[in-house]
Amino acid sequence: MAYKEIRIGSLPGFLYNDGDYSEAIETTEPIKAGAPVDPSDVLRLADVGTAVGDVIGPAGATSSNLVEFDGVTGKKLKDGGLSHADVADAIAKKHTQGTDTTIDLPHLMQSDSTDQAIANVANAQVITFDTDVHHHNIARTSSSRFTIASAGSYLITFSGVCLSGVAGKRIEVWLRVDGADVANSNTIYIFKAANANTVISVSFIMHFNAGQYFEFWTWGDDLGVKWDATAAGALPTRPACPSIIITCNYISGD
Repeated sequence: MAYKEIRIGSLPGFLYNDGDYSEAIETTEPIKAGAPVDPSDVLRLADVGTAVGDVIGPAGATSSNLVEFDGVTGKKLKDGGLSHADVADAIAKKHTQGTDTTIDLPHLMQSDSTDQAIANVANAQVITFDTDVHHHNIARTSSSRFTIASAGSYLITFSGVCLSGVAGKRIEVWLRVDGADVANSNTIYIFKAANANTVISVSFIMHFNAGQYFEFWTWGDDLGVKWDATAAGALPTRPACPSIIITCNYISGD
């Protein structure tokens, strides 16, 4: 037991025996309401969470935004800049990856149902297509020219059936972008026999800027060389075989 002193302002100290009383101050009267101002002010239980206990942070915030710590003390917060709705939407999209059917990727498929014979052995000629099988976000600006709307890398495939009336003749096919030959894009075939169909298939990965276009061009060393189409068959019923089919598919935004 010991005597301890309580001082109130400039009044003389009051002594009390801590063996008789466990609290220094006990009152049945109200204590002044409000948040403490000085370190020695008394805090009422009723004021916790109302007069005091407020968040320390900016002067204002956006309603429904998430908060984040400001600094490393763990005592100060700030507006996180993301709303609850933004986060919920991002989580929903994450959970629908692989099942979302609204992914918008440019693509194209074209074919030609006619023979395209070499018209002049002195000149190259552009390959044309009479059937727009399907295209999306790649514009068919003519029967031979296809314009890219969105920059990125694209996989382009070419498949053509060719024929020559004379063995030993040759046919070539290559890619042009914006009217210029693409380096190392030529494919050359020399016919092993007369009147024997051959399939030429080649693919490219090309980077395009928006607004660029591509075409396929061909050349042969004989007027009897051609890209050869076959009509639909019967007994049994069989689909037609186009002379040429091309596809173009967006693969990356690099």
